[in-house]
Amino acid sequence: MTKLEFQIKKPGNIKDREVLAQLPSDIVEKLGEECNTGYDLKYSRREIFFDGGYIQYNPYRDRCIVHLGTPEELGLEVVDLTTDA
Repeated sequence: MTKLEFQIKKPGNIKDREVLAQLPSDIVEKLGEECNTGYDLKYSRREIFFDGGYIQYNPYRDRCIVHLGTPEELGLEVVDLTTDA
């Protein structure tokens, strides 16, 4: 697992594309395809999950934390929400 921190312009709201555009292109490439998103109300933190890691940012702060690695390396549980209806 790799944890990186980047200085960004404060989004002021949930602006995922704007935040991603401020990250180095090689880092965005390593993250891979977007899988899911969420918002942690307790910490006022947006999280975007990808095949190769996830990012966290607070809409009112000027930093973004990037965690690179497989879900297993990051301690994330993969849940399959598909059903055979």
